[in-house]
Amino acid sequence: MKLFYWLSLVLLSGSTFATVFEPQANGYRPAPSALVPEKPRPMVVDTTPRPALRPVPIGHGIVAIHTSAQRVAPLEIVTRSGSNYFAKLVDAKTNRPVMEFYITGGRRFETEVPIGTFRLKYAAGKTWFGPDARFGPDTRYSEADEDFRFTFDGYSYSGYTVTLIMQQNGNLDTRRIGAEQF
Repeated sequence: MKLFYWLSLVLLSGSTFATVFEPQANGYRPAPSALVPEKPRPMVVDTTPRPALRPVPIGHGIVAIHTSAQRVAPLEIVTRSGSNYFAKLVDAKTNRPVMEFYITGGRRFETEVPIGTFRLKYAAGKTWFGPDARFGPDTRYSEADEDFRFTFDGYSYSGYTVTLIMQQNGNLDTRRIGAEQF
């Protein structure tokens, strides 16, 4: 007579038990060591810190000014709805921030900036997590390829209108950058 064994695994409350059935004249019955617990396995818990959700700053506008220089040259930034923006001007030589702005998508932002040569960097996303985490893990970072020169010619100040909307035949090239480059 051939002996057949059945093995049954049962998951109960996070523990796994094995049940072995032995052949018997009128069917199968559990072996004496029917419920033998397996060795406990460690549980994996994701402890990656997540940024705390913070409310969007009240309105859009200037978030920080990192210079005492007089702000006299015009800057206008136009955005599309669907994303919000955290933009900043950094000194082209030192890469130190000069001014930071929060811009609600779909709204036009106007301000005055100091005379100088700056690089425009911006982060885009939907949900604001604060100035450190910005728009969380889905933040898209970009930087303008060209510097912006804000000048005074003795009569008037020169500035820029920047449209952060992809356009055919547009004249502002940007590139993606990482959060550490922002």
